[in-house]
Amino acid sequence: MDDAGSADGNEGSQADTDAITGTETTADSATDTDTTTNSHPNCDFCQISAGAEPAALLYEDDRTIAFLDRRPAVRGHTVIAPRTHDEELLLMDEADTAAVFDTVQTVATALESTLEPDGFSVFHTSGPLVGTVDHAHVHLVPRFEDDNVGLSLARRELESADAAAIVSAVRDKL
Repeated sequence: MDDAGSADGNEGSQADTDAITGTETTADSATDTDTTTNSHPNCDFCQISAGAEPAALLYEDDRTIAFLDRRPAVRGHTVIAPRTHDEELLLMDEADTAAVFDTVQTVATALESTLEPDGFSVFHTSGPLVGTVDHAHVHLVPRFEDDNVGLSLARRELESADAAAIVSAVRDKL
């Protein structure tokens, strides 16, 4: 797994990672996965969680792991994933989903004080059209004024009839 890096090829140092975690980062630092955890041997994220594949681990607890992305958009680009092998974040149980977003907040706070970004983009994508990793995860991307990260969306005006139809249909299902 690559250490921190940016789109322009500048690599972060191990000291940056250590400053975030307060420890050295090695594959051996992962805690053993609970034997009751749903894990897949061919899943890179499950292997990272189990300590069987190296990663630049920033944070871990009994439900989640956070590690630097192998192909970062910017320095500090982090992946947060549940330890359990769930393919879809939106279908996980509430406690696991909450744990993932608690870890997002914890790691964002540490990245903020370490890298001093101008802000963050936090995103999850779902379904076969948007990615190739079949393990639920969230991207935490520190943003810098000159980072050239493009997360823009083509936008249009919300039509009031469309809004009313969506609101009505969604509220009926809640």
